[in-house]
Parts: sequence; structure tokens; C-alpha cells
Amino acid sequence: MKSLRMLIVVVAGLFATATLARGETLNATLTGYEESPSVSTVANGDFSAIIENNGNADHFHYTLTYSGLQGTVSQSHIHVAQPGMNGS
Repeated sequence: MKSLRMLIVVVAGLFATATLARGETLNATLTGYEESPSVSTVANGDFSAIIENNGNADHFHYTLTYSGLQGTVSQSHIHVAQPGMNGS
């Protein structure tokens, strides 16, 4: 009985991993409060990305919109981290 439960857990994990390998959608609302430490600003934005794997390579398609920034925007970057933490 114990090995049957272990097999069910392993198979469920494999199905979850296979689903993520096929594609994952990420969304984020960008405000100063998501900064760490948080900042007060009128600037905001939205980020949406789709990560796909077609068997040969990973593809990353994204849309980034923003408003309220001061100055000219010449670049952006992405940090990956848990909420409230600085990413690498």
C-alpha cells in the first residue's frame, strides 16, 4: 500500500512537470510597492510572458507596458525571485 501511494505521487509529479515543460504563462502588475524596498511612485506597468518548449528550444514571448515613468526609457530587465525579495 505504501509503495502504491509513492507511485501515485511520482506519477502526479511527472504529469505536473510535463505540463510546465509544454508552456507556462506569467503575469505581473508592476508598481513601486513590488520593489524591495518598496517605493512610492505614480509609475506602473503590466508584464505578461509565455514560456514554451517545442522540443528543440525554449521560447520566451513577452509584453511589457508601462506609464508614468520620468525620463526616457532605454532598457529594462527581469529579476526572478519570490514576492517581496530581490532577485538575482
